[in-house]
Amino acid sequence: MKNNNKMKKIILYSLYFLVSFSFLISCKNEDDDYSVKATFQSGSNYISDNMNITTGDTATFKFNMTSSKAMKYIYIECNYSSGSDTTLKVIGSKYFPDQVIELSDSEQNSYSDTLAIVAKNAGTKTVRFTVLDANENLLYRKDFTISVTSDYNFFSRRVLTVPDSSSNPSNKCYLDVDNGETYSYSDLKSNPALIADIDLGYYQNGKSHVLYSLSNNQFPYYDLTGYTCNTTYIKSYSSTEANIVSSSAIAYYCGKANIGTSVIASGLSANGCYCFKTSSGKYGIIYVTYLNNTDSYDSDNYIRIDIKIQK
Repeated sequence: MKNNNKMKKIILYSLYFLVSFSFLISCKNEDDDYSVKATFQSGSNYISDNMNITTGDTATFKFNMTSSKAMKYIYIECNYSSGSDTTLKVIGSKYFPDQVIELSDSEQNSYSDTLAIVAKNAGTKTVRFTVLDANENLLYRKDFTISVTSDYNFFSRRVLTVPDSSSNPSNKCYLDVDNGETYSYSDLKSNPALIADIDLGYYQNGKSHVLYSLSNNQFPYYDLTGYTCNTTYIKSYSSTEANIVSSSAIAYYCGKANIGTSVIASGLSANGCYCFKTSSGKYGIIYVTYLNNTDSYDSDNYIRIDIKIQK
């Protein structure tokens, strides 16, 4: 009986030791596996761990690395797992992304730096810090996942077709900029409530392609008498849609465009940029990616556009 009790105690102590050891291993800091000890400043707009930011926001890596072994190279790489534009733009840096910092002799045991980035587009980015010695042995590695959300809506490859004068006008010549939906005059006649959603109309006047506010109907063959039409201000601006990657940037460029009370944008051109303001006060950008015919009117003529609008 005594031997049985002794055996039970041995088993219990063994289990206790295994559980304690497993706990200690699970609590070990990942940096303990490396020769380099790295600290990343935390706080507002500093990146010390995985982070969520918004397009147009700036965040900063401020780091210090110390090592008993001589460090020689620090790689700071920017990769991604999703997103239309996969580059985090770096402010004032000559060595990022995907380049190497070669440390001088005086920096090989202690190195500090600051790296500010701006989020250009929505998506998930990964920034990796890797430290090697002179023989390219790994001394340290850490990944940061940067999740970028957008504060504006983006609708791509929307097609508007010139209105036709048939008895069943089905060409999609009306645009709801808030959700990127397009409608025909037949859609509106069958569902008059759509008028509250429609912001702009499209037609072709000779060689000129035109976007216009429905409050200033430019295609009288489509009778809008009795409808309460939205007033949308729109004006061309010499910019590129690719530069506009946040709600604040949309407002900035629309302000520079001096939209005023302009309700018609005529002479649309491929690669043209057009700023607008909706009746609800939202600013947005229309970028014309394609015009299929500028020589003469045809009911098959169309434009293809991208839309960016504040949420």
